[in-house]
Amino acid sequence: FEMKSILFWLLAVSVGQTNDKATYQIALSVQQKEQGGLYVVHSDGSVPRRLTKDRNDIFPLWSPDGKQIAFLSLRKQDHELAAESDLAFHWFLYVMDADGKHQRRITNTPIGTMFQWSPDGSRFLFQSSYEDASNKGKDGTESAAIYVMNADGTLQKRLTSIEGLDCFPAWSPDGKQIAFCSNRGGNMDIFVMNADGSGRRRL
Repeated sequence: FEMKSILFWLLAVSVGQTNDKATYQIALSVQQKEQGGLYVVHSDGSVPRRLTKDRNDIFPLWSPDGKQIAFLSLRKQDHELAAESDLAFHWFLYVMDADGKHQRRITNTPIGTMFQWSPDGSRFLFQSSYEDASNKGKDGTESAAIYVMNADGTLQKRLTSIEGLDCFPAWSPDGKQIAFCSNRGGNMDIFVMNADGSGRRRL
């Protein structure tokens, strides 16, 4: 297995400690048929470990403590749910341990490509178009809303309305505020709101 011989996406980096020296662990999604899936390698490309075997697994993202990896996928068991929404550029959110064990889907609704762990690892922030029926059969970019939920998928809550395009959400470092882009004013502008959706203001 040679990393240079296949097409892959470099999507996430995490810092760990090995033998008292700082080392980097890189999570990446490989798109080759035979060797597709999620991998973790050392920062120099050595010691690759294959964590999943589905080439539909994409966008791996380390939890803040480095113990888990979240990723998007559209696996066989997801097809029926995906057909109900009929949205392009939407997948389902999965989480697994950093060694690839305990893979589980934590959403029953599809989400867009933008998602983040909260700084303390207790919640997820993401965008989705699934509640807007006008997006069905289209590219999923006519509208989107911002959502939060617990890291186990419970207590999913929409923070913005489904009218308009709210996208690219990002936590503040302390997890108390959320920045995002929105076209509600006619142009794509930057907004900030509290983590519960209150206090929204355009910057």
